[in-house]
Amino acid sequence: VVNTGKYIDKISEEVIDYCNEMGFPLFVMPWNIRIPDIMRALTIIILESERTYTEISNAIKDAIFLPTHEELYVQQLCRLL
Repeated sequence: VVNTGKYIDKISEEVIDYCNEMGFPLFVMPWNIRIPDIMRALTIIILESERTYTEISNAIKDAIFLPTHEELYVQQLCRLL
């Protein structure tokens, strides 16, 4: 990630081409956007996605192995799907 603005005005085409050739991701953001803020937001999204996946997996498992106990999975599946 390269923050442009304060110390780096712009990314040269040479750097962009090099990153493309080598398969390196190049993220360019304005200086006023803080990298920790982006990382925090992405971490929250990933954690919420993992939690939802786990809840859905558990509800499906309960539906398969305990089909007569609908209270264990019907509400969760309706809420999550």
